[in-house]
Amino acid sequence: MKRSFTIRYYCSSADKTVSGPWTSQQSIEHSDNCEVELIAEFSRDYKADTNFRVISVIKHPSGSIDWELKERMDAIRQMCDLGNKARADISVRKRQPFKSAYVLFADRTVQDFLLASQDTGTICDPNTKVGMYLDRSGEYERTLAAELNVDRVEFVDSPERFFNIVLKPNFRSLGPKGYGKLAQKLKDDLLALSFNDRASLYRKLDNGQTVDITGIPITISDVEIEYSEQLTSNYKQAGFVSCVGKVGALILNTEMTQDLLERGMIADFRAAVQIIRKDADLLLTDKINLNVYCGEVCINALEKGADKLCKDLLATKMTFHPIDDGRDTNKILLNNEVAFVALQKEISCRSENTSIFCQT
Repeated sequence: MKRSFTIRYYCSSADKTVSGPWTSQQSIEHSDNCEVELIAEFSRDYKADTNFRVISVIKHPSGSIDWELKERMDAIRQMCDLGNKARADISVRKRQPFKSAYVLFADRTVQDFLLASQDTGTICDPNTKVGMYLDRSGEYERTLAAELNVDRVEFVDSPERFFNIVLKPNFRSLGPKGYGKLAQKLKDDLLALSFNDRASLYRKLDNGQTVDITGIPITISDVEIEYSEQLTSNYKQAGFVSCVGKVGALILNTEMTQDLLERGMIADFRAAVQIIRKDADLLLTDKINLNVYCGEVCINALEKGADKLCKDLLATKMTFHPIDDGRDTNKILLNNEVAFVALQKEISCRSENTSIFCQT
């Protein structure tokens, strides 16, 4: 299957000065490295031109497949995996909601798209400076917030705010430009930069500037950006946890409030009762009465979510009792608070109830 591309580049004019940017429409057989192959093909055609430089390669949808959307969703899925890893590192269950998450994608195309849709509703093409309308429905933020179980997602526009930035040569980009032999020295020079110099260089590249290092004019596409696991000093404090991967970096604000703790207890209770229903071989349509034996902390939390819990669990009513009265029923743990639960299945004859006690 062939894929269409728009490639933008500079080259020499008749008087040997730089001209452009020029735009060319190309079609190439789709593969994992089709952009690199296209750049290499152009580089061979212009190998004698010292002013030749590729600015960007833009993929176009093929048939009914929106490849850019697919790449964004793949990145979001991988970012959710980072969130699960971060929770596992601090032993916090997925059902416990957090206050916020700060998200930074390594793929600049994905990051810029999400930043623009979050902040301004338009995105500006870095080459043409032309704004393009974006849907501000918040679809991506809601998807990430739901999967990460956080109240708010913020796409980070300044990675140096959180992380130590590591810049490495992108050999796949530099090679076709004829700089492959100098890439190793470039790698050493980039690693030798101080934190402030790396942050400054990153900002210049991110703003579309071309910077000369070791005699090599590099752009943002010529470097690979990585982020260290170590948070910067402003975030080396309790309440923040980070996780880094090839897809980018994620920071969770794990500071707990009473509301967050109670919502976590409600989620734990819902999951525990659903397991009890399953173990009791109840049908999805079977209605129940819920008897909960717990302390004041659990009562205060569960009462706030009682209506939604009854709806989700098909409970006609939920009654609270002293914890000591339910020791022989189903023991559950709600955020380190012990509680006991007994179910009564409602049957067609309203005057008769069948009691169900299942050990979980």
